Amino acid sequence: MWRTAARSCPSGASRLGCLTSMNTRSVKAFFIVLAVAIGFGYGTFVTRPARSPEGVVTRLNAATLLPRPQELPIFALHDEAGAPFGPAQLAGEWSLIFFGFTSCADICPTTLQTLVEATARLAVKPRIVFLSVDPVRDTTGVLASYVSGFDAGMRGVTGDDAEIRKLASAFGVFYALSSASGSASGAAPGAYRVEHSPAVFVTDPDGRYVAVFTSASDAGLIATDLRTIIGS
Repeated sequence: MWRTAARSCPSGASRLGCLTSMNTRSVKAFFIVLAVAIGFGYGTFVTRPARSPEGVVTRLNAATLLPRPQELPIFALHDEAGAPFGPAQLAGEWSLIFFGFTSCADICPTTLQTLVEATARLAVKPRIVFLSVDPVRDTTGVLASYVSGFDAGMRGVTGDDAEIRKLASAFGVFYALSSASGSASGAAPGAYRVEHSPAVFVTDPDGRYVAVFTSASDAGLIATDLRTIIGS
């Protein structure tokens, strides 16, 4: 049987001072052990491969992986050439879907360029789909000219507002068109602004929604996450 020897104060030493010294050493030792334990636990946590239980999302570097793929509703849009674009056109390859509009001055071009840079680093290159929420101004000709300026493989998609909203709702996308006319804004009568989410949505070769980037600002992190998503 293991026995623990009791520690005693040296003869002639002040009992109070001795006990205080022993308590101080004990407290220091406790915190050293605690720090080592926390450090070990943290290192184990950040290096362990992510495995989510059923119903819990997995957070990657820049993306959130859904606990299970989500089926999208039937929708009927058209691409930059005027050809139909629906669930069948999403099937067969990975896609990155971004909702925006061609006259967007900052978020849209920045996001699309970042996606182009990210996908260029991948062996399996997802298709980028730019879905315009401004079908009145973004005609097929406008869309074709716009997406070709980023990447030859990028698709430009739009359609009736009801169909756009159907797909947007499935992804949880917010967008709104608001009046921009009036002397305060300096806009021409009938002009309007478009507000939209900066998120990018990932669909798998079965056309199912599997992951989301709440924003797309770092091509390196996006590429790293896409390798994980595509390989999962």
